[in-house]
Amino acid sequence: MANNQLITKRKLKNSLVQYSLIIALILVAGGYLGFTQYTEYQSTRIAFETGKETLDQLKSSADKAKVDYINLKKEFDQSNLGINDAIEQILPPEEDFTILARALDDYFLNTKPTNHPMFLSDLKFNNPRIDNKLDYTILPFTMNISGDEEGFKEFLKYINTTGDINQKTRLLKITNIGISFQKQPSNDLMSGNTSSPLPNSLTSNSNLITANVQLEAYFQKPLADNLNTK
Repeated sequence: MANNQLITKRKLKNSLVQYSLIIALILVAGGYLGFTQYTEYQSTRIAFETGKETLDQLKSSADKAKVDYINLKKEFDQSNLGINDAIEQILPPEEDFTILARALDDYFLNTKPTNHPMFLSDLKFNNPRIDNKLDYTILPFTMNISGDEEGFKEFLKYINTTGDINQKTRLLKITNIGISFQKQPSNDLMSGNTSSPLPNSLTSNSNLITANVQLEAYFQKPLADNLNTK
């Protein structure tokens, strides 16, 4: 009887040990599993938050890019409008010789208050000339000008600066110049005994110039002609 109790106690003790080990293993496994799941949760949460932050940054960048694009497009449209307007001033769609004559008159009128006035006469426009090899039409014209050397140099500078996209001035080109020089003594100017009439505002000591100038202006070729040449 005593032996049976002893054996039973030993079995119970062994069972308790085994159960304790099993429980310990379960706790360890559960703890490891819980730690692993917590770690995965933390990683997932961090990844989610990082991803959300990245998405917010991308959205912010996209919104900024959209605003920048709209602003750039506005600037481009305005710039393009200005360029198109300048091109039409430099190379108008029609001959517009009336506007050209007015621009030349304005130039010579603006020289009168200066120390080197220039004078325009006999402005004549010829028929436009179409060259199939060119993408524009030529408007030839001639005029006579008179003044002193400095005024003549300024006129040449004016012609050379035409066609500037910033100034929006019609493109002109000198094709030929016939020049004559005169040194006018004061008594001839006062008595009117000059070989050709010259403006009284020019000084007697000036080297006077009279010139016949042949020029070309340009305008866009009519659409039908452009189509026929292609």
